[in-house]
Amino acid sequence: MRNKKVRAWDRVTKSYLYSDKFPSMWLFYKELENRGIRHWETEDYIGLKDKNGKEMWEGDIALCPVLADYKKGTMVQEKGVVKWDNSDACFAVFSEAMADGYMLDNACNMEVIGNIHENPELLKEAK
Repeated sequence: MRNKKVRAWDRVTKSYLYSDKFPSMWLFYKELENRGIRHWETEDYIGLKDKNGKEMWEGDIALCPVLADYKKGTMVQEKGVVKWDNSDACFAVFSEAMADGYMLDNACNMEVIGNIHENPELLKEAK
C-alpha cells in the first residue's frame, strides 16, 4: 500500500508545502492549521509519473497526445489540467478540447509542464 502524499499551496507566500517532508500526515495538517489553514489549497499526488519520471499532482498542467485526424492517424499535443473526475472516479486531464477528460490510467505518454499556481500563463497560451 502506498502512502498518501499531499501538497498544499499557500495563497499568501505563493509556495508549496509537501506532506512527505513530515513524519506523519497528522503533523502536516497540524502545520497547515498552525500557519492558518484558510490560506491553503491542498492537492493529491495521483500515484503516476509522466514520461520523464516526474510525479503528477492534482493541479498540474500536462501535455497529452490527442488524435487529431482519425483517418490520417495524426496526433497533436493538447494542454490540460489534472483534476479528479467524479463521473469516472479517477484522475483525468481536462481542457476545452478534452471536455470529457483524458483518463489517467497510464501517464507514460504525457508530460507535466507546470501547475495552475506557479504557471497560470501556460493555460492562457492554450486559448
